[in-house]
Amino acid sequence: MLVSVGLASAYGRQGIRVNAINPGVTLSERAKAGHAAEAKTLGITEEQARQQGEQGFRLDATPGRGNRGIAVFLASDRASYVTGTVISMDGATTATIV
Repeated sequence: MLVSVGLASAYGRQGIRVNAINPGVTLSERAKAGHAAEAKTLGITEEQARQQGEQGFRLDATPGRGNRGIAVFLASDRASYVTGTVISMDGATTATIV
């Protein structure tokens, strides 16, 4: 978050906007490796570890159910006034107060 704000402050006068999208939890290779390690530690299947890891997250709301739309918006002239922000698209799993 601080990187986005810092870069936006540094380059804003040159007309360069800096924003970030936080997609929240995604099933990346890193997450899969974490599930595999957790499964081995607990003696459960990787699928069980993944399910346990997803508890408490609204994965039905992430990823991709708006991430593309917000990216297109931020790249458009309609968002010419938006800079130095981080937009969480994580199904309200991250509490953010700015």
